[in-house]
This record gives sequence, C-alpha cells and structure tokens, in this order.
Amino acid sequence: MNRRSAVAMSLTALDVALGVAALAYLLIPPRAGAPAAGVSPVQVVADASFLALTPILGAVLVRRRPDNVIGWLFISVAGWLALSFVTDGIARHVVPNDAVSRIAVIGSSLGMLGFVSLFLLFMVFPTGRLPSRRWRWLPVIAVVAGALTVVTSLLASQPSAGDVPDLPKPFGRPEWQPVVDTVSGVASILMVAALLATLVLLVRRFRASQGIERQQLKVFAWAASIVVGLLAIGIATAPLGVVADTFWTLALASLVLLPVAATVAILRYRLWDIDRLVSRTVAYAVVTAILVAIFGLVNLGLQEALANVTQAGTLAVAASTLAVFALFQPLRRRIQRLVDRRFDRARVDADRVAAAFADRLRGELDLESIGSETREAVERTLHPSFATIWLRNVE
Repeated sequence: MNRRSAVAMSLTALDVALGVAALAYLLIPPRAGAPAAGVSPVQVVADASFLALTPILGAVLVRRRPDNVIGWLFISVAGWLALSFVTDGIARHVVPNDAVSRIAVIGSSLGMLGFVSLFLLFMVFPTGRLPSRRWRWLPVIAVVAGALTVVTSLLASQPSAGDVPDLPKPFGRPEWQPVVDTVSGVASILMVAALLATLVLLVRRFRASQGIERQQLKVFAWAASIVVGLLAIGIATAPLGVVADTFWTLALASLVLLPVAATVAILRYRLWDIDRLVSRTVAYAVVTAILVAIFGLVNLGLQEALANVTQAGTLAVAASTLAVFALFQPLRRRIQRLVDRRFDRARVDADRVAAAFADRLRGELDLESIGSETREAVERTLHPSFATIWLRNVE
C-alpha cells in the first residue's frame, strides 16, 4: 500500500467512526430541554449507510484510480456531513456550555463543505477533470459560496431553523447581524447559481460525450433519476400522508445508489448493460403507474356499483387485484417493446438482425456463404474486436 492509499484508508476509518457516532446520537433520546432529531429509524439506517459506504467506495477509487479526484471527494463529502451530524448530536445530548457551543457551531458550519464537495464531484464526473478550461470559474464560485456560508454561520447571532434553542452562539455579535444577513444572501445566490451552472455543465457534457464516457454518465444519470423521481413523488403525494412518507423513506434509502453508481461507472464495470437497465426501469415504472391507476379506478367504480351489497369493499379490492394480476404480463410486454425502441435500441436492432440471420440460414447450404453471413451478423449484433469462424472437417 502506497502513501496515498494509506492516507485514504485512514480518512475512511475516521469517516466511518464519525458515522457510527452520528448513528448512536440519532438513536439515543436527547437530553431534557433539547428537541429530538426528528428522523425515523429507517431514515437513520439510510443516512448511516450513505455515510459509511461513501468513504469506503472513495478509498477503493483512490486505490484503483489514483489519477481521479472523485475518490477523495467521496471521502470529503462523507467526512464533513458526518462531522456535522456528530456535533449536532453533541449539542442535543450534552448540557450546553462554552466548549459544547463552540464545537456544535463549528461542526454545523463546516457541514456545508460536504455540499461543496458534492458540487465539485458533479462538476468533474466521471473523468475527475472539468470538460474544458472555460469552466474554471464554476468550482471557484462553489468554493467561495461555501466559504461565505461557513463564515456567516459562525458569526450569526440568531439561531437558525435546525439549531438547538438553548445553545448560545459563541462567535455571534448582534451588531454584526445586518452584515451577516447580507453576506448570507449573497452566498445563497452564488450557491444557486453554481447549482444551475453545474446542471448545464452535466447536460452539455453528456451531449458532447461519446463511447465509454457517455455510458458512465448514463449510469450516474440512471441512479440520480431514481432518487429525484422518488423525491418528486414524495412531494406530489404530500397530502396523502402515509404514501408520501413511504416515498420519502424510499428516496432517502436510494441516496446510496449515487456513490455506488458513480463507483461502478468509474471502474467501468458492465457499462454496456446500462441501456437495458434503463429500459427495464422505465418500463416497470410506467407499468406500475398504469396498474396503480387501474386498481384505484376499478376499486372505486366497483365500490360505487356494489354500494348496496354486503362486503362491497372486500369484493371491490379482490376484483381490482385480479384485474391488475391479469393485466400485468401483457401490459409489461407491450410497454417493454415500446420503451426498448427508445432506450435500448441497440438490443432491438440486434434481435432483428439475429432473426433475419436465422431465416436466411434455414435455406442456405453453401459453407462459405454461411461463414460470411455469420461473421456479418456477429459484427452487427455484438461488435467484437475480432471474430474467427472455425469449421470442423467431418469427411
């Protein structure tokens, strides 16, 4: 193990230790007078999984891809966020004094650096470098916005929404508050500008990408779309209560897909399967949405029609379930074919070439023609670097 890998392993061990401490603080009831963290056990497990797995994957990337800074950014993201959680836990469990106040405020302020590291990760994914020198200003804006946010959080004299109410602000001065508010507003504008510019950068990078880099971006975009989709559904179903809570929990649990997908993409593991994976994800999402709508409509319609019948609700649920079960496979096959034409076109074309080759092969007797057609079909469907045909002489 070289020095770089040893440093990465040491920082990873520190990150994991901070993550374990944060998990303990979140699970233990707070002291008297301090509010609870307000997270469910499932959310705690999801946060702990993200904080523990992200630095481990970062250490793997540092060892396997030492020229790529994304491994270090993984370690940085998990470390700063875990530090913020731990210091927040200290504030909720230890009786406040000057030392506790300083530790809590400093740790909470430095947690913003985790989001800055996440922004930088998006900017340089997957190569570890910006796509061109024209984008050099973007990480500068993100770092400046993060630094200003840290400073204003330290110097604020008024508690923010997530602070412990009885915890004093040791570095704050009331006479500085107007300036702090102004600088904080400027930092927020810069952060939003950096976020929007990062999204534009990712879109332009994807449109200009080819080959391996394009597949790497697809892998990461697939994981991000799942997280964003679950969050969007959670927001849209907010009035439904339990349904919204379920999707919020799933969204938090799916956050771990981001470092996993990024690591798989950078290590180039089965990159060319992503088109099929995206196609299956889209197809099953569409099928699920249609079947849920059918279930709801049939259930409501039957309950209305059978309003005067005993156990109308039970009959409606049973009939709706049977209808959904009967429609699942036919609907899935039809939608899968439609989705494959858009998201997995290479496989559709390969199946078409293979079927045409099988039809020609039935009536072909000449070995030379069979060999040339076989080579052509293999090259068009599998795209190998080379192909050799071996025929055994059976005279």
